[in-house]
Amino acid sequence: MAHDHMIPMIDMAKLFASRGVKTTIIATPTFAETVSSARRDSGHKIMLSLIHFLPKGSCLPENIVILDQMANLNLMPKFIRALELL
Repeated sequence: MAHDHMIPMIDMAKLFASRGVKTTIIATPTFAETVSSARRDSGHKIMLSLIHFLPKGSCLPENIVILDQMANLNLMPKFIRALELL
């Protein structure tokens, strides 16, 4: 749930797909364009499945959908709980 995590995940997806493994990246809409662009550029069949963040029952403010948006580290337990609810 941070931009820095997307690069290695996309690289792994490319590696798996290049070996013939059916590959799907699960991401939030925030990262959809980044993943879609990498998929197009890869030349491999990599699927994209979007999940919506924040899940129902989360106590995290609605404007926080990625770690980069957390100005207050006191929100980290709420962010972790939101991930658990997925």
